[in-house]
Amino acid sequence: QLSLVYRLVALANEGHFGVGFWQDSVHSGILDGRYQYLPVSVEVLNGKVYVWSDLSDNAELVRGDEILSINGDPIAAILDKLNAHLFSDGDIVSSKYRTLSNVFPAFYYLLIDQPERFKIVAKDKSGKEKEVLKMAIDRNRMIENAKASQPKQAPKPKAVENEIYDFNVEGKSAYLKLKTFNRAKLKNAKIKAKSFYKMIFKELSDKAVKALTLDLRGNSGGRTEFSDVLVSYILDENMDGFHKKTVSWEGKTRTYAIPKKKKKAFNGRIFVLIDGGTFSAASIFARNI
Repeated sequence: QLSLVYRLVALANEGHFGVGFWQDSVHSGILDGRYQYLPVSVEVLNGKVYVWSDLSDNAELVRGDEILSINGDPIAAILDKLNAHLFSDGDIVSSKYRTLSNVFPAFYYLLIDQPERFKIVAKDKSGKEKEVLKMAIDRNRMIENAKASQPKQAPKPKAVENEIYDFNVEGKSAYLKLKTFNRAKLKNAKIKAKSFYKMIFKELSDKAVKALTLDLRGNSGGRTEFSDVLVSYILDENMDGFHKKTVSWEGKTRTYAIPKKKKKAFNGRIFVLIDGGTFSAASIFARNI
C-alpha cells in the first residue's frame, strides 16, 4: 500500500508533495532501529550508483565503487523503480538522484524489497568486478560501525560559514550565490529581502560592475519575497502584467503584478546557474528572468 501511495503522488510531477514523514508510524522504523536494511550509503550520479560508505560489519566496498546489481537486479532497473515513486517538478531527474543519494537504502527497504541479505556486484575504479554479501542491519548498528571505522582525532573547530549567500566582486564582474530562501535560516541570520538586495545592488552600482553571475544551484526555495524583490533589480524597464498567480485552498485566485524597476537595478549582463536542486521560490525567479 505504501508503494502505491508513493507512485500515485509521484504522478502529479509536483516537487512539494510528500508521503508522511520520518517520524510517522510507517517510516519511523528506520530511525528507531526496528527495520533492518542495506548497510551501504551511496551517491547517485547520471544514472549510476556509487558507494559512499560501507557501514556493514565487514566493510569490503570502498568509496567510489560502482554498484552494478543488487540481488540479481541491474542497478538501472532498481533506479527506474525508485524514480517512479519519487516527487519532482516535471521531468527533472537530477533532483530525484539527489534525493536517492540521501535515502537509497531506506527507500529500497520501503518501496522495493526487504531481504535479509544482499548480493552486491560492483566494480572498482580500475574496472575490476567483485561480488560481496551484505547482511541487513539496523540504523543503530550502522552508526556504531561508522564510528568504529573512523580514526580517533581531536575535534577540529568548525569553520564559520555563511549559510545564506556568497558574494564577491572582482574587477567588473560579480558573483552572487543565493544558497537558500529558508525562512528559519533567514530569520536566524536577520536577513530581510529589501535591505539585503539594496546592499548588494548598491555595491554593484558603486563599483560599475558589468557582468553578474547569479548562482541558484542547490537553492530549494523558501520565502517567495526573496524571489520577488530580486526581480525588481534585474528589469531593463518597467513592465505591465503579472509575474505569478496563486490559488488558495479555498479556490481564491490572486495575481501579483511585476514589481517596479529599482533605481539601482542592474543593467549589465546576467548569467544564471541552476541545477536539479533549484526549486520552488528559487525556480520561480529562474523562470521569471
